[in-house]
This record gives sequence, C-alpha cells and structure tokens, in this order.
Amino acid sequence: MTEEGDGIVIQSPVYPPFHELVTGLKRELLDAPLRQVEVRYEMDFDALDTQMRKAKLFLLCSPHNPVGRVWTEAELKRVVELARRHDVILVADEIHADLTYPSQRHTALNRLDDDVITVSAPSKAFNIAGLFASYIICPDDAMRKRITQVQNKHHVLPTPFANTAIIAAYTDSRAERWLDQLTAELEEQATYLVNRFNEELPQLKTFLPEASYLLWIDFAALNLEPEARKKWLHEEVRLFLSPGLPFGESGKTFERINFGTSRAVLDEALKRLTEHAGGKAFV
Repeated sequence: MTEEGDGIVIQSPVYPPFHELVTGLKRELLDAPLRQVEVRYEMDFDALDTQMRKAKLFLLCSPHNPVGRVWTEAELKRVVELARRHDVILVADEIHADLTYPSQRHTALNRLDDDVITVSAPSKAFNIAGLFASYIICPDDAMRKRITQVQNKHHVLPTPFANTAIIAAYTDSRAERWLDQLTAELEEQATYLVNRFNEELPQLKTFLPEASYLLWIDFAALNLEPEARKKWLHEEVRLFLSPGLPFGESGKTFERINFGTSRAVLDEALKRLTEHAGGKAFV
C-alpha cells in the first residue's frame, strides 16, 4: 500500500517486527510513543496527529503487545477520526483480540471504519503458530487485489492444514468454550502476578494487562544498561525474558515475560527474582 520513503506510523513500545518491517522496506518510521499514565499506557493523540500529517499508513497494535492495553471504543474512534482527516490507511493487527480478558471488551477497528485492513490469526489464542494460519480482511477491492498480487508473487498461500484449523477455531463450540476458560485463567494469572510484584518486588514497575499472556516490567531500578541487565538475568537470576529495547527506545529499561505457563513455573521465577533483588544488583 506504500512506496519507498513513505511515512509509516507506529506506537512504541511495540512488537519488534513493526519496526523491522518499516525500516527493512525503506519506509520512514514515524513513532508516536505511548504515554505512561499512572499504572497504564495511553495513546498520545497529539503525537499521533503530528505524525499522521506526514504518513501514508498507520500500523495499529490492538490489543497492544507488549503493554497489554485493550483500546476503548472512544480511543479507537479518535484514531479513525485522525486517519480520515489526514487520509492515512489504517492497518489493525488484532492477533491478540481473541485473548481479551472477560472483564474487558475488544472493539474491532473495522466496525468503526469500513476501509480498515485487519490482519490477524488464531495462532496466539489456540496455540497453532506452527501452522502459519493467518488472514487479512480487506474490504476495498483495489487494495485487496494489490495485496493478492504480492502474495502470489512470493507464494504466500495458506496450507489446507491452516485453512482447516482457522475454520475449526472459529466455528467449533468446543473451541469457544476452551477459549472462554483460557481467557478467564489468563486474567487470574495476570492479576496474581502483578499483585506478587507489587508486594514482593515494588522496585519493579508492572502494568496489569487487559489481554493476552504477556507482562511488561520496568527494571529501571536495576540501573543497568540492557546488555548488563540481560547478563545479570541470564547468569545470576537464571531467567530468560524478552528484552525491551527491540520494542523501541522507550522500552530500554523493560523486560517482557510470558506468563502463559504453570503457576509453579511463575512462582519459581518470582522466587529467583526476589532472592536477587535484595543483593548488590539493585541500587
């Protein structure tokens, strides 16, 4: 949908391929970083307005990876309003939408604007990433034709296994029941983890997610550069987390943890962190 040199808006800290796709394809990366407001992140609409003036396309992560926000309908309406004002193509990555917690409500962006291109997959919610089962919803005939041409050129076609899995995930009532149980358990797990951090590791700032299985943790109190922090976590604490810097400069002091695992594994991880937090690593 764009040419070399065109501006692409993202909102860091965000999933690293957002950065890599834009720069790798020689587009101009236009960042409108999210703002930390008390215990959660919010969109900076002034920054978004400024960057959209120079942009051709906006890549929205909804729900957001890694900060875990499920954007409200009011927030998304403002995004649509800005995109229309500046004639910017909206592309919504909604791959974590199916993992929205029971206490939250995900609003599909294409409900608010018929021209939105949605990219998603059942791979996160149903743990079938190995099947490469993903899809694009593009209502505009001309745009869809251009996308199809690129896919055909690069032989990007779903396999029969992927097609079958997508249909089963979205139509089988047993899959729906399983997903309901999963999202309830993930919300319980997230709440448990954040409460433990607040009580036992108050030096580390956490942001309670509203969807998915990822927790964004600020290690600024460690007072270590990313490589030194990585070395400390790997060699002393014996924890392997996702470093925050690839998510953008604003993620420099952060680490991302995947809590889609057993409570016993999480308890062990917290135990190791707590044991080392009182030592010389923290200042």
